[in-house]
Order: sequence, then structure tokens, then C-alpha cells
Amino acid sequence: MTGWNYDMVWTIRNVGVATWNTNEYYIKWLGGSDLGPNHTYPLAKNVAPYKTVEIAVDIQIPTNPISDLQVTRWGIINDNGDVFCKFFHAIPSTYPAPTKTPTAKP
Repeated sequence: MTGWNYDMVWTIRNVGVATWNTNEYYIKWLGGSDLGPNHTYPLAKNVAPYKTVEIAVDIQIPTNPISDLQVTRWGIINDNGDVFCKFFHAIPSTYPAPTKTPTAKP
């Protein structure tokens, strides 16, 4: 619903031969719909080959209803500054949050 905030979480497996370390690898917004307050995030932990990491980003749904598909694109940046893993989150549309119905007092 419009105006809601939540964490989008992906589980990503390192299928390469290098460990992704938190000092040099990070998560970056690559474009598309700008649905988050932050455009970069650190890795939560070092990720050895064939291990997984949960990647969480903050998502803020626009405050106005939108009927168009909203797609936000993300990637992992390596120690050379290259994007080597891309992922996305899509929101098909948004609608107004419900309002509270007043109740009569007895």
C-alpha cells in the first residue's frame, strides 16, 4: 500500500572462487525505480565460495497510487568496482492505504 516501508531480502550464493569480504564488496542501487532512502549497503558478512548471504535493502512505497510497474535494480560491487551480480525487486502497482472507519460511542 502507498507509503509503506519494508525490508526486501534476497538470499545470494557465492558461486565463484573469491571470498566476498565486507571491506571491499558492497551492495549498490543500479537504477530503475528509486524506492529506497539508501543507495548503498555493506555486505552483512564475509561470504566464502559456495556460501550464502542475506541482502536486505529498505523499500519505501511511493505515497501516491501508481498503476505502472515499479522495478528497482541492485547489484554487488566487487573489489575492482565492477558489478558482478544483479538482482531486482518489482512492485506491480500501489493503492491507497485503508483509512480507519470511525465507530460510534455507546
